Amino acid sequence: MITPTADQLTATLKYLGFNDGTAYDVTEQIELIYEYPPIPDRNSDWRAQFKGREEGLCGFGLTRERAIQDLLETVEAWGT
Repeated sequence: MITPTADQLTATLKYLGFNDGTAYDVTEQIELIYEYPPIPDRNSDWRAQFKGREEGLCGFGLTRERAIQDLLETVEAWGT
């Protein structure tokens, strides 16, 4: 498990090749968005997503660090 910090804006993910099952690493840039939704619960103020993959997995949190950690935990859970 990766423990993110506020200045950690990249993550190295392990993928399996489609043809031969070989594992390879890919470094993805993480983009942080401050949304401040109009709800009383502040736990979704920050959203973390992979840059250029806005329709993909994302993480939410009260802080930037928590949003990044949520994103990485979601990636681990999905196995991508």
